Amino acid sequence: MAVVLFALSSGCDETAAAEVLVDLQTDYVAGHEFARVRTTLLNDPAMVVTGSAAHDVAPEDDFIAGARVAELGLVEAGEAQLLTQLYDATGSLVAERRSRAAVGEGTTVVTVLITRDCAGMDCRAAGDAARFTECFAGRCVSDQCVGENPAACGDSDCTADTDCTPTGACGVGHCIAGGCFSEADASGCASGEYCNPDIGCVPTDAVDAGTDSGTDAATDSGMDAATDAATDAATDAAPDAATDAATDAAPDAATDAATDSAMDATPDAVTDAATDAPDAADASDATPDAADATPSDASADAPTD
Repeated sequence: MAVVLFALSSGCDETAAAEVLVDLQTDYVAGHEFARVRTTLLNDPAMVVTGSAAHDVAPEDDFIAGARVAELGLVEAGEAQLLTQLYDATGSLVAERRSRAAVGEGTTVVTVLITRDCAGMDCRAAGDAARFTECFAGRCVSDQCVGENPAACGDSDCTADTDCTPTGACGVGHCIAGGCFSEADASGCASGEYCNPDIGCVPTDAVDAGTDSGTDAATDSGMDAATDAATDAATDAAPDAATDAATDAAPDAATDAATDSAMDATPDAVTDAATDAPDAADASDATPDAADATPSDASADAPTD
């Protein structure tokens, strides 16, 4: 078992230092559904990282009974929060869980509980009480729910292993801290298969093998959806832009025509008015002509007595 750890000392007083040993119990299938466990320790309430460790899973790890994944030294005593994350062989996040621990002087052991039936659940957005931010056995619980404090894990779903029945034929049920775990038993699987306790024996080389019901599937689905949406948006945008351009062009053309027509009409009206002006002048010329035929002319032409 290889545990790679890093610790950050918060001061020079070594007498106040403590050690935190972290064990993990999970029914995700080691070596197939996850390959590495990363543990980060933060002090509370400042949430400053005081230590971290990475553990690569090994064949001898028994994650149903509990396997050591971190040994963090030079940790300051007090309230602390653990962030435990499971990653697959490609480095993708499979599952994560936050746990709170009271770290005293000396050695403190914390057993983190991560169950596969929490895949896709987000207790921080579920509208539950603010203290129920984590998931265990398919229900939202306090971050104080750890192996050493089962009372913080909510109402029990089971009291014995016989109360737990996995959906996959190769799964074996276990009751742990009042929640059902589904252990993978590959003894009945053919060569080239592994046991997914949710659906049974599946090929080891299957795409996303065993994670259809896990966080990876939800994550992959979200990423694919986002990628597809972006692709569709780009694809749709071109015809939409062309259609919009064509649609906009018609009203614009009509508006332009109306505007041009009005603008053209103005000079025409001015030109017509200027052209018609001489006609008005002709009317004034007619007045003197009429005045020529005055009585003075008539009396001048008449014979005198």
